[in-house]
Amino acid sequence: MSQETMDNLIGAAILVPFLILVFLAGRVLARFQGRRLSRSLEPLAPLVDGKVSSDGNNGFLVGVYGGRQVQVRICPKTGGLRGYSPHGTSVYNVFELEMSSVSGALDWTLIYGRPIIIGGEGWSVSADTPAFKVEVVRSEIVSLVHAAGGLGSWPVVAYTAKYERLTYSEDVQPWLAPPPERFAVLLDLMVNVADINNRINAAT
Repeated sequence: MSQETMDNLIGAAILVPFLILVFLAGRVLARFQGRRLSRSLEPLAPLVDGKVSSDGNNGFLVGVYGGRQVQVRICPKTGGLRGYSPHGTSVYNVFELEMSSVSGALDWTLIYGRPIIIGGEGWSVSADTPAFKVEVVRSEIVSLVHAAGGLGSWPVVAYTAKYERLTYSEDVQPWLAPPPERFAVLLDLMVNVADINNRINAAT
């Protein structure tokens, strides 16, 4: 057996166990992270009679509130779409609350935060049409979301007509999920916003 062959066999004997060790360590870490995310959502589950799960990177809570199906997703250390978070970091601890089966004809988005280029904090509204943007601004949606607080977490409320989906998201650093009291406020907010959307955004 040549020296080169011997060296290759020794290298393989070292590399294979190392790769197996890395794989097993990754699985253990993912399982630990999954339990951590699930535990963070467990205090919220009774409010929606829901079930908690995790895929290791995201935590999920699925339940029902106000007769509508809701889903929560938490994902720590996610890159911010605006390049920075309201807490001065480059990542978000994303908390996302989704309400499904919300009917409507047009998409709209409501964002609170600093503009990317220049200016102070404030609300930004976008919609499928200029006329409908005016309807969103004139409705109670902005005032309701503002009154719900959490402006320091830069909330985003968005409606997607194609999927009949209303979504609220914010950065909940340094926590992984909001406390039950805050979650209850957001659930009531989503029910009210869904009702307003049904009124001003009726399909024709």
